[in-house]
Amino acid sequence: KMYVEYFRQIHDKEVIMAKKVVVVRVGTKTIRIVHMDNSPDNPTVYGCVRVPTPQGAVVDGEVKNIIDVSRRIKQACLEKGITTKDVIFSLASSKIANRETTIPFVKDNKIQGIVEAKVDDMFPIDKERYIFSYVKQGEGRNAEEDEEVTDGSEKQQEEEAEVTDDTKKKKKKGINLSLGQSKKENQVERVIDLLVYAAPIDLVRSYYALAEGCDFNVVGIEVDGNGIFQIMKRQVSDGVEMAVQINRDNTLINIMSKEKLLLQRVIPYGATNIIEAAMAEPAFQVPEYDKAAKLLASQRVLLHTLGASNPQNDLSMQKRIELTQSASSLIGNISRVMEYYNSRYREDPIQAIIVTGNGANIAGIHEL
Repeated sequence: KMYVEYFRQIHDKEVIMAKKVVVVRVGTKTIRIVHMDNSPDNPTVYGCVRVPTPQGAVVDGEVKNIIDVSRRIKQACLEKGITTKDVIFSLASSKIANRETTIPFVKDNKIQGIVEAKVDDMFPIDKERYIFSYVKQGEGRNAEEDEEVTDGSEKQQEEEAEVTDDTKKKKKKGINLSLGQSKKENQVERVIDLLVYAAPIDLVRSYYALAEGCDFNVVGIEVDGNGIFQIMKRQVSDGVEMAVQINRDNTLINIMSKEKLLLQRVIPYGATNIIEAAMAEPAFQVPEYDKAAKLLASQRVLLHTLGASNPQNDLSMQKRIELTQSASSLIGNISRVMEYYNSRYREDPIQAIIVTGNGANIAGIHEL
C-alpha cells in the first residue's frame, strides 16, 4: 500500500510540494538528473547532468543493480553541487500500460475507487501485481448522445451471490449514464475523461530502493509519458497533433488536442534498431554505437520510404535500402497506432506530427 500511495502522489493536488527537487530519469544507457523548482508554472532549473548508466544495471526501466546506480547518482550530484534530497523519479518502461476511460462526474477523492473498480475491463493483467494511477483529461464535459458511462460497480454486482429480494434492494446500483435515460428528461449528464496507468509493483519498488540508496526522500513518481504530455500540451494550439518521441529502446506516441490527451501508446522499438543495423553493416564502417549514431545524424543514409527499388543494382543504394528497412517495425507500429486512432476519432484527423527524442537526430527519420 505504501508504494501505491507514493505512486499516486504526483497526481494528487493535496500533496505538499517541496520547494526544490531533483528529477531523475534512469535509462538503460543514460541517467539524466535535473535540479529544479517543484512548480508547474515556469520553474527555475538550477542545473542538470547526464551520466552513463552502469552496464546491465537497468532493464526496461527497472533498476536491477541498486548499489551501482545509486553510487553513480550520488557522485553526479556531488560533482554538480546538488544537495537537495527530495526526488521525483520519471519512469520510462514498456511495462507501464495505459488506457483511456470515461467515468461519471464525481469528486476527486472518489475517482481512484472507480478506477480500481474498472481496471479488470481495461487491463488483462493480475491486479495484485500492479499499481494503478490516473491523469484527468480536463475538468469534465457533457456526455455525448447515447454515451454510456459506468463506475465499475455493476460488474461487482453481477458477481455477488443473489440471496433474497431484500438483499438485492440494498445493493448499490452502478452508475450507467446514457443521454435520454436519466431521471430527468433532457438532463445533460457530466462525465470525466481519464488516462489510467498500470505499473508493475516490482518496477515501482526498485525506485524506492534506489531512493534509499541515494539518501533521497521520494516526493513522487511520474510516468514518462505523462511528463511529455504536460510539455507538449503547451505547444498544441488548434487541431490534433501527434508527438512521436523516439527514444533509444522504445517510442512514445502522444496524440492530443489542446489540453486533452486523446491517445498514448508505447512502442517497443526505438533508435537502437536502426543504429545497430548500421553497426552490423561493414560497408558503413561504424562498429561502435556512438559512431553509428553520429553517422546517421550527419549524413542522409535513410531513404524517404520503405521498400524502395534498386533497378540499377547499385551496391550503395542497396545498403541504404537494407538500413531503411531496419526501421520497418518502428514505422509499422506507428502506423497501426494512427489507424487505431482514426478508427476512434474519424471526425478529428491528425493534422501535424512532431518528432522528438534521440531518434529525431537521425537524418531522414521525419520524412520516413
